[in-house]
Amino acid sequence: MFRWNNSFETGIVEVDKQHFHLVSLLNELNEEVVHQLQYDNYDKIMAVLLELKEYTEEHFSDEEGLMKDAMEKINDEVKLAEFWSYFKNHKKEHFSFVVKIKAIFDKDIDEQQEEISVELVAFLIDWLKNHILNIDQQLPNYIATQK
Repeated sequence: MFRWNNSFETGIVEVDKQHFHLVSLLNELNEEVVHQLQYDNYDKIMAVLLELKEYTEEHFSDEEGLMKDAMEKINDEVKLAEFWSYFKNHKKEHFSFVVKIKAIFDKDIDEQQEEISVELVAFLIDWLKNHILNIDQQLPNYIATQK
């Protein structure tokens, strides 16, 4: 279970709303994984996982769009270079996440439901917490300079 608290807020309303929704989807997936111990709910797990995958990709696109818009407004070359470095690293993290999720979809989840589901939920919780707290928390430093 991923418990949301104020430490996950970036102060960017749209980003925070999307993060909260991702956490909700992740908690729903976690709930379904727990239920699979009692009954076969492969279809529900896959539906939630697909929604989580699609919403995450949409969120990443939105977040990267915010960064691109902010970079266009920077006139200081030093600040732009610093932001560009942050942007590349941030985008690389997003790409790595998408690759990992696609690899999971390529596995035969139906045959290995418990193992893959537990591994997946653990990965998602860990990745999302670390990404929000270590990468996304820096986002307002760059976006705020543009206001």
